[in-house]
Amino acid sequence: MSEREYSREFQKEAAKQVVRLDHSIKSVSERLGVPESSLAQWVNAYIRDSEEQKIDALEELRFENLRLKKELKLAQEELEILRRSSRFHPRVERNRS
Repeated sequence: MSEREYSREFQKEAAKQVVRLDHSIKSVSERLGVPESSLAQWVNAYIRDSEEQKIDALEELRFENLRLKKELKLAQEELEILRRSSRFHPRVERNRS
């Protein structure tokens, strides 16, 4: 018996039914007509890919956080400079007519 080829999208959707919808591997494999061993491999790959995506997203958030902290520090320093200079240069009231 030859093994049937399944698209990546089909494998991903089948694995989602097990992981996200909490269906058993057996019930999903029976419903879709795929071997349990294949579905188990797809589930493992799906979980690995999901973990890698979470790690990548977390790394992106860390870089964004660092960038924003630097930006905030610069803005705070600029604000402090403006506050200090305003002490030496009081506002001039305009005469409104």
